[in-house]
Amino acid sequence: MSDTSNASSDWLLGANLAGAEFAPQKDPGTYGFDYIYPSHSEIDYYANAGMSVIRLPFLWERLQMSAFGPLDASQLAHIDDVVNYANAKGLKVILDAHDYGSYQSSLVGSDAVPNSAFADLWAKLGGHFATNANVMFDLMNEPHAQTAAQWLDSTNAAIAEIREAGATSQEILVSGTYWDGAWKWTRTDNAAVIGTGVQDPTHNFAFDVHQYLDFNGSGTHAGVVSTSIGIDRLTAITDWAESTGNHLFLGEFGVSTDQTSVAALDNMLSYMQTHGDAWQGGTYWAGGPWWGNYMYSIEPVNGTDKPQMDVLQSHLSPLSQSAAWSGPSMTIVEKLVHDTGILNTDFITSDGHVTLIGTFADTGGGLSNIEIFDAGKDIGAARLVHDAWTFSTVLAEGNHDLSAVATNLAGNSTEMLAPDMIIVDQTTAVPVMSNAVFNTATGLTTFSGTSQAGDTVSVYDKGPHLIGTATAASDGTWKLNADAGSGAVHSYIERSADVAGNIGNSTGHTLYSADTHQALAGGAGNDVLIAGSGNSLTGGGGSDTFVFNSGFGNVKVTDFDVNSDALAFNHNLIASVSQLLDQVHDTATGAVIGVDANQSVTLANVHVADLQAHTSDFHFF
Repeated sequence: MSDTSNASSDWLLGANLAGAEFAPQKDPGTYGFDYIYPSHSEIDYYANAGMSVIRLPFLWERLQMSAFGPLDASQLAHIDDVVNYANAKGLKVILDAHDYGSYQSSLVGSDAVPNSAFADLWAKLGGHFATNANVMFDLMNEPHAQTAAQWLDSTNAAIAEIREAGATSQEILVSGTYWDGAWKWTRTDNAAVIGTGVQDPTHNFAFDVHQYLDFNGSGTHAGVVSTSIGIDRLTAITDWAESTGNHLFLGEFGVSTDQTSVAALDNMLSYMQTHGDAWQGGTYWAGGPWWGNYMYSIEPVNGTDKPQMDVLQSHLSPLSQSAAWSGPSMTIVEKLVHDTGILNTDFITSDGHVTLIGTFADTGGGLSNIEIFDAGKDIGAARLVHDAWTFSTVLAEGNHDLSAVATNLAGNSTEMLAPDMIIVDQTTAVPVMSNAVFNTATGLTTFSGTSQAGDTVSVYDKGPHLIGTATAASDGTWKLNADAGSGAVHSYIERSADVAGNIGNSTGHTLYSADTHQALAGGAGNDVLIAGSGNSLTGGGGSDTFVFNSGFGNVKVTDFDVNSDALAFNHNLIASVSQLLDQVHDTATGAVIGVDANQSVTLANVHVADLQAHTSDFHFF
């Protein structure tokens, strides 16, 4: 048994960003043609998805063009760029020598490539990254021709040199041989030899294994054996790790996009998370810009995520948007498959897809079934796989208290409540900007409006330019003081985001100018036009609102529609319908609402009688 008590226990989930190891027959090859390193935008995609780690395959021959020679400066610069940028985005980086146990066509450990040459590579990399604890070292991808004893010698030689170079805080990932399949770890002597023989003075390592779910475990075929095949193939090595106190990392795994394959991926990751003492996480195979139509690729297509990415995101952390509780003989873990909410601890989401997973230990002759309930209503039976169970469903809008009832063959039952209420909120608020007032003393404009209580409201000017954000108060009102910038006429749109992640957009534009004698013209939406001195206001189509603040001057509304539009007055100007009707009169050009000698509104082609018949058109604030 190896002592890995100091190895990291944090759950890490991410992807292989392949490309730097491509075209190994081209040594070194042409950058950007034969091989590529991940770009910043590529890293951004996975960082923004919430991942915590990327595995960076590289080709030993490119990085060190002769055994015991210096590291190639250009290759190292590419690696540094990936590491520095990814670390800044909160991602750890696994450096993976992707050479299958060989160097320049000769086996590591042979006379042509002695273990000291392999150790020299890692001594140089270890020294280079000695002060960066957010780098991990994956010594070799899928060695397969060496025996376990031979590969253990190579591994220990590399580990010794890494630690001697001063890299003591970095976790080392140790591969088995024979292609490093997780399902064959205990069926070969990997477990007995490599699993017990690693020598690391810092005790900071885990065993890196790979597992594909196609019929022969090679990862070269679409489709999987069954939805439980991932659990089946990981059970033996998981039992071994738990019984020996070792840690595991699934460096490669991947599936195609069909429903059965995606379900198998989901079930395997759920199983790994229920056995978190053994599994530290994994990196999906694969991402990277050059995969094209590769069946396992999780690169987005035309901005749309692959279904495998949705599953990966639902397993990013067992501590964020999942919660667990243990009873005498049962565990239950509650997970949101796609947490759309702003917080990752409140179980408020707009997406009702939920998964429950857990384990059950019974001494009463075996488990019969596990039924899942929502506020006392039976919503289905869990699927039982070995000592684990899973249940997935889609919850409707509302509050949900879930529980599981396990019954053994003797008829005895155990009930356990899920630890948190799940709130599915699919109601989207429509934000409205009702006013904008310019303060000449401060140079700031005060924007105000309504949305849903607690919403974050963002205000944009002429499309992409963000003016600022505000939080709606308990009564739904919001206020924002911001520098509106220059420009005669501003056209604002509003966007709201609630705690469940629902996004609402204003149904029209808010048109405003701090300058005088401007023409404000709306479009087909429900626009808000805020009057300024001497303005001409044209609402256009939709149900438009014309807003009048103190000092608005003399304004003409060219197309007021009494059947759909509205007038909104500051109460200091006009406070009631009766007051407004007392102050309106007909003219040759239309009805004129006279506030005082310096402020009036002309409604072109509208008559007093029209206004008297549509008093609901008037609002006061």
